[in-house]
Order: sequence, then C-alpha cells, then structure tokens
Amino acid sequence: MQPAPRNKLYMTREDFPSYNDEIARVYRQLHPKEEGKEDDMLCKDVTFCVTESCNLACTYCYECHKTSRRMSWETAKRIVDGLFTGEFVDNTAPAIILDFIGGEPLLEIELIDKTVEYFKRKAFSLRHPWAYYYMISISTNGVLFEDERVQEFIRKNYGHLSIGISIDGDKALHDSCRVFHDGSGSYDVVSKAAKHLLEMYPIAGTKVTLAPENLPYLTGAIQHLYSLGYRNIPANCVFEDVWKEHHPKQLYDQLIELADWMIDNAIYRDLFTSLFEERFVQKPSQEEYERQKITAFCGGNGRMVAFGPDGKVYPCLRYMKHSLSNQPERPIGELSLGLYTDKEHTEWFQRLQDVTTWSSADGECRDCPLLPLCPTCIAWQYDATGDPNCKTKHHCGMFKAQIAANYYFWTKLYNKLGLDKKAERLIPIQWYERRI
Repeated sequence: MQPAPRNKLYMTREDFPSYNDEIARVYRQLHPKEEGKEDDMLCKDVTFCVTESCNLACTYCYECHKTSRRMSWETAKRIVDGLFTGEFVDNTAPAIILDFIGGEPLLEIELIDKTVEYFKRKAFSLRHPWAYYYMISISTNGVLFEDERVQEFIRKNYGHLSIGISIDGDKALHDSCRVFHDGSGSYDVVSKAAKHLLEMYPIAGTKVTLAPENLPYLTGAIQHLYSLGYRNIPANCVFEDVWKEHHPKQLYDQLIELADWMIDNAIYRDLFTSLFEERFVQKPSQEEYERQKITAFCGGNGRMVAFGPDGKVYPCLRYMKHSLSNQPERPIGELSLGLYTDKEHTEWFQRLQDVTTWSSADGECRDCPLLPLCPTCIAWQYDATGDPNCKTKHHCGMFKAQIAANYYFWTKLYNKLGLDKKAERLIPIQWYERRI
C-alpha cells in the first residue's frame, strides 16, 4: 500500500524519510535535552566496496578505473571486528548503516550474506544497540536480483534491508545508457526485477541519474517509472564537468513539462521526486546560513568511512582509485595498520574535516542565495581541483535551472490547491522567464 501524504495534499521528502532521519527522530524523543550530538552523526554509515567488477558498462559511470578486485572474507570479518572496537568509527553511535557497493555488489552476494550474519551475531553477543538499530543498504543494477541466493538474503533480512534498483526510464532510454559489456541493453532483465522489488517493498524508491545522454528524456523517464509503480524517485545531475551551455535550458524545459503533467493529472498526491522540493522556493534562514560554516552538504569530509576490497580505509568510496580520473587515491588508513598517524596523512584528514559549505565557496558562491541548498561532492572537488576545499561550479547552471522550474511548479500547485502560500524567487528574474 502506498502512503498517503502526511500533509494530506502532496508528497514531500518527509513521506519517505531516510533511515538516518528516522533514527534522529527516535533519538531526539528519547534524549531531547542531550547536547553535543548532531543529528547527522547519530547514525554511522560504513561502506564495504565488495568488488570493483560490474556486469554492466553504463555510459555515465564515474568509476573509470574498474578492476577485478574483490573483498575477501578475512577482510570483511576484520572490518566488522574493527567497527565494534571503535577503531574506525564511533562505536557509541546509536545506529549504523552497512552499505554494500561495487562495481555491482550482488556479484558478491555470498560474501555480503556471510558478513551481515557475522555482524548480527557479534552485535548480539556484545549486547550492542546495533543488534537492533542497523540497516543494510544495497544499490544494484538489478541484473542478479532474481538469483535465488539474493532472494534468500532478502527474506532473511527483510525488515533491516534497503535495496534500490537503478532504472533510467523506458526501454529505449534505459538501453541507451545501461548496457551489458557486449553493448546490448539491460532493460528487459532490470524492469522485471524492478517490478518484483515493488511487490516486496511497495514504497521502494529508484534513483534517476541525469547525464547529457538522457536529459532530453527526463519527463518520459519519470512517467515510465511512475507507471511501473514507483512513488519515490530521487534524481540528480552528475557532478562531473560534462554540462554544456545549452543543457540548463534543456533541463528547465523538461521540468516545466514534468510539472504540468504532475499537477494537471494530480500526480503530486502520490509521487515524490527530489526534482521538486519546497525548500527550493523558500529563502534559507539565517540559522541555515550559519550552519554552512560548520558543516557540509556531503559526508565525505570525515563523517563517513569506506573500505576498499584490499582493506584500505577511505573517507568515502569516491576517494578510491577506481572512482578518480585526475588525482591519486587518498586512503586514510589500512585494516592492518589502523588510521594513518604520520604527519602527511594526519594533516590530510584534518583538511577534510575542516571542509564546510562556506569554507569551500569563493566570493561568488558566498553571495549566492542558493549556497545552503547547493549540492556538492567533496571527493569530486578533490578530483577536479586537487583540493577538497575548493567548490566546483560545473553543475551550477543545472541547479539554477532546477530552482527556476521549482518556482513554476510550486506557484502553480499552491494556486490549484487554493493555499495561502507563496513561492519565493531565489535567483535573478531572467532565470524564471525561460531565457536561460
């Protein structure tokens, strides 16, 4: 059964809260007066890169240096042991997410299953809160979803499992980007898996990645996913330097078309897409501006931890060699050695921890009213510039186009619903006149 909007009018992000959000809500109910714990620090996110291999060759994949490396059971076991000793993460955190990625993680389903079972036994034996407050997260291309080993894993871990299948749209669109190594499309296999997933998890979401190749088909992609039964559709533009001068106008036009379809057909009642969020038409508060001086949109500044197949430790997976195009990999430790303590690595890790939205921005960005809303990737900043504390602007025009389209969407929706609410223009007027 699909959820009804909490506000009884239209879907918002709050209708599909993340595990982090739910943990923070519960924790604050139990510890309302406790100081010193940021909500985004209450749930630790630990990434296991179980393989660099993949059974697809997607055209927009940022993992540009894949190898056949895979994580051994000995490495995975040592990672779990280190989590409970607090060697690599704060083991006093109330909750934890075990995030299994690749490559394609389901290529290593036996390792994932063995690792999760070991984690559960260890948590119970230590009477650790993680025995109850844990989530397993897997993002998959869906090719192996019907494998009996995968289905058995889902059955065993159903209540603690978040699994998402990437599907870009209808057959023509999906098969233009998400292909097997022989160039053939994967839609027929993946769409079957996506339908099966929705039977098991009716509120499961799917992620749409926007790249130049599929941008002209955005509206059709969302419509197709909706027809399959998806009601939670996050979407984002790639951060890499691939966007040309004409792309923002293209995105804007697609979003206007999507807005008309959602509003004219009352789709807003049961569909949430991150392309349209009310925060994009509300001026950030002074408190939010101040928060940008102490935090960052991205957790790749030391708040996350990722383990490579060889046991090296990274701030996030995008600091691994297979994800970097221009810079050398930047591990912060190894399983056998712990976190590096030499001067060079200590200073590097401190640089990461010092990254905030404000510190990475230049004068132009600091003057922009969108700064508290602007998405970024700290690891991509490092890859693009050599400095994680230097904000890149490759996606700037795309985000402004999204902001402008949100003004159209929310103004039209408020008027249709007769609400005494007003959307705010956050950027110069010319962006709202389809003259991008």
